[in-house]
Amino acid sequence: MQQVLAPQAELVLEPRPRLHLRGRTFDLTVKSDLILQALTELAQGADVEGAAARSGVTRDLGSALPWSMLLRKLDAVGAMLYRLPGNASEPLAELVPLTRGPVALPPRTRDLTAWTPNRAATVRIEDNRLVLQAPDAWCQVYLSPGAAAAWAEAAARQVPTAPWWPEFARILAAAGALREKPPVADEMLWSVAEWAAYLHSRLPDTVSGFAGTYRGAKIVPVPPARWEPGATTVVDLPTPDLDLLARTDPSLTTVSEARRSRREHDGDRPITLDQLSELLYRVARVRGVLRGEGAEAVDRPVPAGGALHEVEVFVASQHCDGLDPGLWWYDGHEHRLVQIAGVGRDLERLVGFATSATLQTKPPQVLLQFAARPARLLTKYESIGYALMAKHTGVLMHAVYLAAEAMGLATCAVGAGDGSAFAAATGRGLGELAPVGEMTLGSRLPEDVDEEGAG
Repeated sequence: MQQVLAPQAELVLEPRPRLHLRGRTFDLTVKSDLILQALTELAQGADVEGAAARSGVTRDLGSALPWSMLLRKLDAVGAMLYRLPGNASEPLAELVPLTRGPVALPPRTRDLTAWTPNRAATVRIEDNRLVLQAPDAWCQVYLSPGAAAAWAEAAARQVPTAPWWPEFARILAAAGALREKPPVADEMLWSVAEWAAYLHSRLPDTVSGFAGTYRGAKIVPVPPARWEPGATTVVDLPTPDLDLLARTDPSLTTVSEARRSRREHDGDRPITLDQLSELLYRVARVRGVLRGEGAEAVDRPVPAGGALHEVEVFVASQHCDGLDPGLWWYDGHEHRLVQIAGVGRDLERLVGFATSATLQTKPPQVLLQFAARPARLLTKYESIGYALMAKHTGVLMHAVYLAAEAMGLATCAVGAGDGSAFAAATGRGLGELAPVGEMTLGSRLPEDVDEEGAG
């Protein structure tokens, strides 16, 4: 096993020794020429043992301890990796820290034969290499084809026969891909994908970039605040009188206490375009656009991380007085609806899914479809993007609940939706326009209207 400098670590020896690593700089204390020579060997690609042998640093009493302490510092900040040598062109495996160290290999005396594969460890392709990572680990393993085959054997509960397997097992154990104890029952409740997404959005050390890194902005341009669907059929919406609403709305306490999910609608008295307009204006209109840090910042009645407001509101109209059936996008900048698609099979699938999910036999009068423009968010935020989209969708849903309650309308959040139907109806891929939430909306049943009236 070799310990070498990680590729993202840069040692600068002149005019004074420093380490540049992931945007940070560390000053290094070099107490002898031998230590400086050993560092030079490391910077040129030598492993720790080779650098020590060629420099003689460990044979000098005054240099051995400071050299050991310096190596410990490099390891602690995540500047060192472990390499299992293979052939001349490619190592068998490399254990690479993502954000920090130290990377601790189990001692060779540790018996790992009873350790079992971590069911949540996954293999992906990164920079044309196979990478193995457990979602709660702060390091990952680059695999050669031979090492990947050995991991596959272990995952299938077969005993790998490669002579280097004991050393490779140490790497897997250090990376959390082999576990001494089975997962607890609560962890088993999570699917592998959900568990990984959760951990990567909450444990910064398990990912190479976290939060506002702007990594995505190096891949694609930052989209403008306003989406342009390219459609021409437009319905201008009436503007509600907010001063009047401020005087006549029930109190926040009244609305919050009365709020509940109302799934059924009054077919004889459908929701009107004016009511739909008022609800959209209350929760999703754009009050202003400012030039923010790297992207246009949007001001809406509801909050959003970075004021990016990536979630758009679509209206699947089925039975709305004053609005043709079809799929419409709410343009909060101009307070208008723009038609995206007419009635068709894809829209029927979209609405039909929500109908079944809410245990109804009749479709909702209106289905509010929330869809994120991921690039608005992912050009700034790394690893937490989907978590933010879900939070922003929840904020919008709660705002819809309160506004609908104040207006005397019926609304209900839907637990899931048909993403493929939405993509087909809009003609947009899920990478460009990702559905993230749905709510049914309509008029209340007569017996469901509060005696005092809610608006």
